[in-house]
Amino acid sequence: MSRRNRRNQPGLRCSRGHRTPHLGTCPTGKIRFPDHTAAVHALHSAATQRNFAEQDGTVTNRREVRSYSCKECKGWHVTSKPMRQTRPAPPGQCKGDAELPLRSHRNE
Repeated sequence: MSRRNRRNQPGLRCSRGHRTPHLGTCPTGKIRFPDHTAAVHALHSAATQRNFAEQDGTVTNRREVRSYSCKECKGWHVTSKPMRQTRPAPPGQCKGDAELPLRSHRNE
């Protein structure tokens, strides 16, 4: 079977045409992967499909870029959202700053 035919098969498939393992859905309605390895496998599959689509001049909806663990189902999911950059809030912006005394972190 050619790569083109494999790409057109329904479901999550890796670049070799194998079905990516997953265990149904999470209570949140998302596809649940049993472990981190399976989720990363799905990410590689999505990246491969994007590369093939770019080479063929076609469009794909596969935008997954990272995996994360789920507290609800104890499994793993994939998402198209990149990692959030966390920055400390400026002084006075956090809720409850007025009640907390400012302390020096230096040992004097």
